[in-house]
Amino acid sequence: MKRFLLAVAIGLSIVSSAYAQEEIAFDAQQTPDAFAKKAYIIFLNDDATNGYDSSPIRALSNDGLEEKQKPEMRRLAKDLGDYYGFRHVSITSWIGNTISAYLDDAQVSGLKKDPKVKSVIEDVLIPLFPKQYLETSEVLPRLEPKATPRWDDQGVTSWGTIAMGGSRMASSNSVPIYLVDYGVGYHKDLANNITNRLAPNEPDDPPYPYTYKVGCYAHATGVAGVMGASSNSAHGLYEKVPTVSISVLPDYNQNKHCLDGDAYSSHTFKGLDEAYLEILRSEKMGIVNFSMNFPTVNGRPSPQKPELDAWIKKLATPIGTYKGAFVVQSAANYNRDACDNAYSSPNANDGIMVVGAFDKYGARAINMQGSSQYGSNYGNCVDIWAPGKDIYMPWNNTGVRDYEQYGNIEHNGHIRDDGTSYAAPYIAAAASYLATTYNLTTPQAVEQKIRSLMYNVGDDGFGNMMRSIDLSSIPSAPAPQVTWKINGKAVSGTVYMTTSDKFTFEYSSANANNCDVKGETSPNGSSFSPWYYASNVGASYNWGGALQQMAEGWYQWTAICTGSGGTTSQPLKMRVTFGPCSADDTAPLYVSRYTGSYHNSYMSTDISLHYSALSQGYVNAGTVAKLTKTKRHPTSSQPFKQFFNGSFINHWYGWTSGDISYVLSNGWRFERDEGYIYDQPLTGTLKLYVAWKNWNGVWDVEHRYTTSMYELDDWVRKEGFIFKEIMGYVCP
Repeated sequence: MKRFLLAVAIGLSIVSSAYAQEEIAFDAQQTPDAFAKKAYIIFLNDDATNGYDSSPIRALSNDGLEEKQKPEMRRLAKDLGDYYGFRHVSITSWIGNTISAYLDDAQVSGLKKDPKVKSVIEDVLIPLFPKQYLETSEVLPRLEPKATPRWDDQGVTSWGTIAMGGSRMASSNSVPIYLVDYGVGYHKDLANNITNRLAPNEPDDPPYPYTYKVGCYAHATGVAGVMGASSNSAHGLYEKVPTVSISVLPDYNQNKHCLDGDAYSSHTFKGLDEAYLEILRSEKMGIVNFSMNFPTVNGRPSPQKPELDAWIKKLATPIGTYKGAFVVQSAANYNRDACDNAYSSPNANDGIMVVGAFDKYGARAINMQGSSQYGSNYGNCVDIWAPGKDIYMPWNNTGVRDYEQYGNIEHNGHIRDDGTSYAAPYIAAAASYLATTYNLTTPQAVEQKIRSLMYNVGDDGFGNMMRSIDLSSIPSAPAPQVTWKINGKAVSGTVYMTTSDKFTFEYSSANANNCDVKGETSPNGSSFSPWYYASNVGASYNWGGALQQMAEGWYQWTAICTGSGGTTSQPLKMRVTFGPCSADDTAPLYVSRYTGSYHNSYMSTDISLHYSALSQGYVNAGTVAKLTKTKRHPTSSQPFKQFFNGSFINHWYGWTSGDISYVLSNGWRFERDEGYIYDQPLTGTLKLYVAWKNWNGVWDVEHRYTTSMYELDDWVRKEGFIFKEIMGYVCP
């Protein structure tokens, strides 16, 4: 890697490979030359990263790629870019390994011959209701609706919800839905639904730290409303179902505080990759709603579609600690065979279902949005059907389809809209309800349960029977639901604590008569051994008002609760590490600055040295953070060293061996260890940002350190500093 210290390059080695070259610092101002090159997605083989270093990459490498992506893929992307002469725009590494980049013909030709590359395909626009991409392949029969609807609205409950068996109420423990779409807006009907908003195609670090992650177009808000709207204005099928909004949009509209721009296939792959990572981190099965489809090109499926199908299959397939996702995709609205636009490897046991749309008369939905060209796709690739025309749903405040949804206000408008986009979330909501009620833990089990409840709706106009489900046939007794709480707040999956944390601990359950509790311990977090077992503890239990405190290690508690709806086992893992920020073990890092004939920022945990600097004309700048000060070397930490160069009166602070070797060989003198800085983001720590500026173009270079993105933003925008790196992690 090459980065800059006092405007001097430091060369560090990277993983050895066929492409290995010196890594260069990411230039935030660098943009691809979109006029000379075309945007492509480079699909790599699954084993392309074999042999690459998988150890964490320090944030200061600043390669322009998210820290959440696998280190080995980040290193490979950098090597390929250096070798073929392109600059990556983004990568994925969880479902599959891809690189998005602007390429010329020669680069495309070279990459296609590379043994690590599976394919190189041009990026394409993914429209939601795309008139410019409509390709009707045949004259379609007109389905005349019956005179009387089979279903109709009931107050603010859409006929679609009625047709699916009516609303039911979710809880915080219901199986979550990951909505890969444009970004759900803030809406009164969804006030309790959205548990997280993510936007993997929009930068959220300096210099763009502020985004609302809401789509300017309200499509995702409507989809989320069909699934779980809950208010006096609208009712979804599974009200208040926990929903993670993942926006695929790439651009932030600062005037309207929402995500804008066109969604391309690369953005879509990025969104699905984000869903995979979030489900992996949750350590539970999830439901994915994907109301998006690739268009046909010259009457044939998009070149990216085989890759998309492969990704959807991987998304649905449990492997290792990844529990899988039941995936629901819209069939698309092109009035053609759904195999051209949606997942096209139908299998009754793969945990994937493509959803077509029918209307309130029980006929295939056609004449969508008033156009005879639009209608639900059909054919063998449609697994199930759901309501998808004239659906009442939340929208922006105007209730106008194409009016933009501001991201910084709460909306309360509604609309009636058509499309398989709104049929799919009915099935996603039903899947969450069934998985929660019957404690289904695999995508395949969810699909089998849905198929066991399917009934015939009517003919699709081509002699094929449309089949859907009606949840009113589900027994009323739901499965027990268990909630673990730490300090009164619900937790799940794996929680991370430190030895210095003091906390209250309890569980509660719904629909349970009694629970057993077992405890286990582990040296590594994977193989657990029995610790204790208690029978008939009760439907809820609190370990008392006294604060708990745990030694280092891995722990797992499981509440096994039984009720009339069956038995639910709810585990909770706890990882307890050394407490990095105990008040007894930290010292403030005092800062003073000199701005006379030279510029220098001086920091020390020794208050006497701080006062000495003030007596020499330095100005007090407060404290930047706290460093751990203990007799023993804390876990995941390094000594934070102070160096001084008398030639141009400048202090520098760091801890890596490469940096230290460089400064010592260039006239710097080691002064003292100020304390310990952490090289991993432990619980309770903050990122320590570093910025630098050369004041006179020669050697008057100043380094500044802060834990505040706001302060960093001021330095960069107002004083001309350059954001350099995240040095490590410190205590607040």
